Order: sequence, then structure tokens, then C-alpha cells
Amino acid sequence: MYKLIISIAVPVLLVILFGQFGEGLGLNMMQGAPKPQQADEATLEKGLRNVLPPIDTAKNQAIVINRWATWCGPCLEEIPDLNRLVETYGDRATFIAASDESKEHVANWISGKENFEFKYKLISGDSQLIELLNTLDTKTKGSAIPVHYLVNSDYEVEKVLLGAMESNIDEIETFLKKKLDNVDRVKIDLM
Repeated sequence: MYKLIISIAVPVLLVILFGQFGEGLGLNMMQGAPKPQQADEATLEKGLRNVLPPIDTAKNQAIVINRWATWCGPCLEEIPDLNRLVETYGDRATFIAASDESKEHVANWISGKENFEFKYKLISGDSQLIELLNTLDTKTKGSAIPVHYLVNSDYEVEKVLLGAMESNIDEIETFLKKKLDNVDRVKIDLM
């Protein structure tokens, strides 16, 4: 009887301990994977301005960054809506899709998909950018995707949206309209 109690109690105790304290040990028990890397202070100080490719902020008053992966079903499902945003606002905003997968993996995956199109600028395998994005995601710290980062022309993250939801697409569009409407008003006032 004693052995039976021990054989049941020990696994239950381990699950309770690691479930509550596993994150402090660098474990993500929900996904069975190590905790994502976070940016160090030097990377945070550099910020997005020095990690992203050069962007003409005079022309592009808003930046939308999508954190995605080829294996993420919800990420793939939202791509047509994201492409629609690029078609509508791409001449005045910058759209970047960042994946922690290697460039080769993403390129091979895309080439194997018939009629696949993602109109965002694709950045793959850039560990410095991914670490910075993970740090900016204060809710999950990079342990869940897709994540959308809404960034102004001063490279300040105004909002982080988690998940592939229609309400997030609506919120991205509202952000773009607000940022780009202000630019259009300034142009009209200057004429």
C-alpha cells in the first residue's frame, strides 16, 4: 500500500512543482520546450531601429511586424487578411514577417507550396530580431505565435497583439488608418 501511495504521489508532486515553478527553471511545461531567448540589455538599447532593415520613415509612417512560423496553422490562416492590408496600405506602411526558422527552411517551405503568397517582407533566422520581439511581447515572451507588433515611425512599439483573430486584423487596420490619416492631413495642410 505504501508503494502504491508513493508511486502516485511522486508524479503528482512533480507535475505540481514544475507546473508552478517550471518557468523559473527555464521550462515551458505547456509546450515541452525551453523558454524562448530574451534580448540582452545591449540589444534592447539598440531597439528596433538598429535591428530592422532600413526603412524610409518619411514615406512609411507605420510598421507592422508579424511574428510567425511555417508550422503555425493560425499564422498561415491569417495570411490572406494580412496580404489585404499590404495591398491597401503597402505604399505608406512597412510590413515585416519575422520567423525564427532558417532562411533556407522558409524558402524551401514556400517553394513547396503551390499558389502561396505572403506580401510581407520576410525575415528569417535573425536571432537578434527574434530575441528583441520576444522581449517586447510582455504577455508570452515569445512562447506563442502569431504576434503582431504595431510600431510608429519613431520605432516605438505602440501595441502588441497576440493571436490570429479577426479583431486583431481590425485593430491593425485601425492603427494604420490613424497613423496614415495623420500623414495625409499634414500633406494636405502643407499644400
